[in-house]
Amino acid sequence: MSRRQYRIAIVILWCMSGAALLLGGLIYYRNDAASLTLIAKLHNHWPELDRHLHALAAELPNWLVVPAMRAYAPDFLWAFALAIALILIWHRVLRWRWLALLSIAAALSFEVAQGFGWVSGIFDWFDIMVSLVAALFALLLVYFTARGQSTEQNDLV
Repeated sequence: MSRRQYRIAIVILWCMSGAALLLGGLIYYRNDAASLTLIAKLHNHWPELDRHLHALAAELPNWLVVPAMRAYAPDFLWAFALAIALILIWHRVLRWRWLALLSIAAALSFEVAQGFGWVSGIFDWFDIMVSLVAALFALLLVYFTARGQSTEQNDLV
């Protein structure tokens, strides 16, 4: 992989992270909007943006909002986006094993915080599994994207 191809791959990974974050938010917005304080504030302070997001969320395909997907897809997508972002931010500072540990710990942190009652929400073991799978998927995706790059150049692998 040339340096140019590598840079393009990194941009694509950042776009995937942003898209996963947005899609997870839209799924949650469409189904559980009333329960989110952030959405209530958005509705009060930026009603125009709230209306556009509501219209965008209403356009999601029905298979994305069936109960099984609605319950776990946002968690998967948010953990996936967080893991990719952390890897891309810290890849020049940390070794691969520390990147893996950091991204897995970060993906699991919100659910663990719910379990201890530090943040509002309901602890669920299946959410832990979904977040772990998302972090591992992100790690593998970034690893196989960057495996042709030299570690001497402070690249990902």
